[in-house]
Amino acid sequence: MLALAGSLAAVNVVIHLLAAALGRRQPAAGLAATAQLGVPAAIASIGLSQHVLSTSVATAIVAAGLVSLVVSTLGVERLVRGARAPSAGRPSTAS
Repeated sequence: MLALAGSLAAVNVVIHLLAAALGRRQPAAGLAATAQLGVPAAIASIGLSQHVLSTSVATAIVAAGLVSLVVSTLGVERLVRGARAPSAGRPSTAS
């Protein structure tokens, strides 16, 4: 089930990076948009209650959602660092 969780997380990241590229955004913006926990939790909950998912598959789905939160945090951190860095074309205002 680790392979399933990893695959789901990887597909989530790739889709958001492609969307960022198509929208001509920074890759960090795509990473920041990967946070997904509500939908995976709902899928797992409904799947378990309807007996269409095993507990291990439901766990893998939620684990992939948790990985997306880590990836999103890294993307936001990169965006913040980029916003703090002085632009190459602007003079520094530090005295």
